[in-house]
Amino acid sequence: MSAILVVEDNPELAENLSEILVSQGHEVHSVASAEAALEFLASRRVSGVLTDLRLPGKSGLDLLRELRANQDPTPLILMTAFADSSATRHAQELGALDVMLKPFRMSELFPLIAELESSAPSVLVVDDNREFAENLADALRTRGFEPQVIASVEEALCLRTLPKVALVDLRLPDGSGLQVAQRLGAQNPEIAVILITGYPEDLADQASADRPVCVRGSYAKPVPMSDVLERVAAELMVRTRT
Repeated sequence: MSAILVVEDNPELAENLSEILVSQGHEVHSVASAEAALEFLASRRVSGVLTDLRLPGKSGLDLLRELRANQDPTPLILMTAFADSSATRHAQELGALDVMLKPFRMSELFPLIAELESSAPSVLVVDDNREFAENLADALRTRGFEPQVIASVEEALCLRTLPKVALVDLRLPDGSGLQVAQRLGAQNPEIAVILITGYPEDLADQASADRPVCVRGSYAKPVPMSDVLERVAAELMVRTRT
């Protein structure tokens, strides 16, 4: 089962959360501050972090920000008693797995904890051209990869378990592939995103300074399939080693 770090300065709530999660078979560690959490995570790995937003000293957002700055992709679930849409949006932009409004039912938390144990696909394909996406997925499968295919920004932003490599179309029906790249990179700084587009001018228009750091390359359609497969294999090899 998952190893969970609970970051909560309310001793009673921390104890209740820990007891319930332990009863579900999880290994649980508890600390009372973001500073203590960072110290703990410097030497221990956990499946996920469940943290309050308001803490003594650094906040839960500060904790998330420092983890990502340190290239730590540990999934983080934020708890807050204050319904603040801007804080929720900021947390998501920083890479929070989810934001839960207190008081919440444990039945709402359990599915999120379960996602921490889910096996992520090795490669994600985000493209609304179903024929192209499935052809690409079939080619990836012939190389032994495990692709997942989705068709929109909304689906990508709802992902709980993340791949190591993502092939993302720049133009999607509900937004830009750069939005997908930014969110994936925020949730896991180690992910590699490769952009694909049927509009080569889009690649020329995207200055390197505007691209999220997780973007490792780009291809114009029709893509050179053998080159794409070799690139994916190379990126996966690097991430498997690390």
